[in-house]
Amino acid sequence: MTLMQSAISRRSRAPARGWLAAVACAAACGTSLTSLAADLPATLPHVLFRGPPAGPAAMPGGDWSRANRSDTLADAAALGIVWQRRVSAGVSCNLLVDAQGRLFVAGSGHVTELGFDGRVAYRKTVELSECLAAALLADGSRVVLGAEGRLSAWSPRGGGRFDLALDAPARFSHSSLLPLPDGGVLASLGSRIFDVGPDGELRAHAQLGHDVAESLVIGERVVLVDALGQINEWNGRSPPRRRGSFGTSVAAVAASDPSTLIGLASRAALAFSLEEGEPRPLFAFDRTGVLPLISVPVPGHPVFLRTDGSVEHASSAPLALPARAGTGLEPLRDAQLVASGDGVVVWVAANLPLEVVSDGQPPRTLPDVVCAQPVSLVPALAGHLVLACKTGQLWLIGPTAREGPGTDPP
Repeated sequence: MTLMQSAISRRSRAPARGWLAAVACAAACGTSLTSLAADLPATLPHVLFRGPPAGPAAMPGGDWSRANRSDTLADAAALGIVWQRRVSAGVSCNLLVDAQGRLFVAGSGHVTELGFDGRVAYRKTVELSECLAAALLADGSRVVLGAEGRLSAWSPRGGGRFDLALDAPARFSHSSLLPLPDGGVLASLGSRIFDVGPDGELRAHAQLGHDVAESLVIGERVVLVDALGQINEWNGRSPPRRRGSFGTSVAAVAASDPSTLIGLASRAALAFSLEEGEPRPLFAFDRTGVLPLISVPVPGHPVFLRTDGSVEHASSAPLALPARAGTGLEPLRDAQLVASGDGVVVWVAANLPLEVVSDGQPPRTLPDVVCAQPVSLVPALAGHLVLACKTGQLWLIGPTAREGPGTDPP
């Protein structure tokens, strides 16, 4: 049994969330319970965390499915600005939100953590020119993948966990981070993939024939989709195993349910069943294209955003909505999308105010929530959302408005 298969086997027997395995290694023990535990000090207890990281926004796309979804956004008509502030180092990748509502922000040369109330818990100077992706691990560590291929991690309190330089290719156009079920993390840089343990050790690496467009955990499997739409499974030990193909290049990928992937091609959305091993058309788009964004608030019901700002549900006809202010103008840029299980869709794009769309109601905008380059729109606690702009401007959007801290002091 491989390391990844062993971890998944243990995971399947654990509770659905927050699995925790405590492995105590006594000095008299001649063997260890797992290959990872073999390197632990024999006289000290060591706690290994397994399972999905806890938090509404734990990685790009939110969770293992990359579904850009929120459980609930409450009353769409009541959403407003709870607080706003500015992080001086800017924002260069996805925000993280943990189970306590704390926000982790990576910018140029700094990482910053804020409480749910918007107050800064800590700010650290780091060797980071640009963050490509950020992720939470099962033990709560905050991990950042830098543009130079450096993988750095901090504890929830800001203490350094590990710092690892990966063998990055000279040029690459795709990159991502994926927390693993055994507490480690999978980093992809171009076509190269790296399996890194929870303590920062490089456990395995492999290479696909083309850049990794997306990595997911689906049905207890680590699945890699390359830029040509080919689908592989990797257990961290054996070479990646081909599972099939979308049959065309895909711009975005998300999991619709525990056995189905959705890939967004140029003129259609495709569904690929890991059980049947073949794709099928899901939804076709007309000349008004869609952006490379997928939200799956309910299994089997993906939501897309057209280039003109209209919202499309693949399981039904397009929403009959009044034209927004930007319709008919240039296509949306730097758009971000989140949909909820209670039928609310929230999106934002460059130089346009955040828009809230709900069935049976006209869309409404928050005119004070606008920026030139949105970087991250993620769910937070209790029906809230956080929006971040490249300049470092942050907004907490929620069902109630109250006064909060403003701009960082110099």
